[in-house]
Amino acid sequence: MTKKLGVEYMRGARSGFGSERTLRARKQSYFDIAGYDRMVTGLFTGEAGELYGLEDAGVTCTVSKGLKQLTLVVKEGEGAGESLTFELLPRVESLYAEWGLTNPEAIPLGELAIDAEGEHLKARLYLRHIQLEQKEEGLEIRNLSMDLLYALKP
Repeated sequence: MTKKLGVEYMRGARSGFGSERTLRARKQSYFDIAGYDRMVTGLFTGEAGELYGLEDAGVTCTVSKGLKQLTLVVKEGEGAGESLTFELLPRVESLYAEWGLTNPEAIPLGELAIDAEGEHLKARLYLRHIQLEQKEEGLEIRNLSMDLLYALKP
């Protein structure tokens, strides 16, 4: 499982034409998965949707339109209804503003992670590949791939 999870660097590079930009995982490494017992890898395009395959684990994961937020919700058991929300767009904007195209291979592993914890659920989101488009009103996430580690707490 850890081979699929590892990301140490994120690379910024121009892709396509005009206003498209890409931040993506470049080098493999291993990161700490202690305390998490479940993992899912997801790929989303600009439409909102549900990440399939989590229902058996008692949670569901949804992504808002425009890929601005990801929400993980406990569906059953003691923590039913508890949710964790990851604000994706602010993290992506800060990564792009700080690292952009000037030093794309120097982003520390910790910068790729977003942590959230509630009473019955904890999760860590690792960003892997982000395709952006620069618009007049700011950056827009067009595609996003990530690894989501999570654990239901007793």
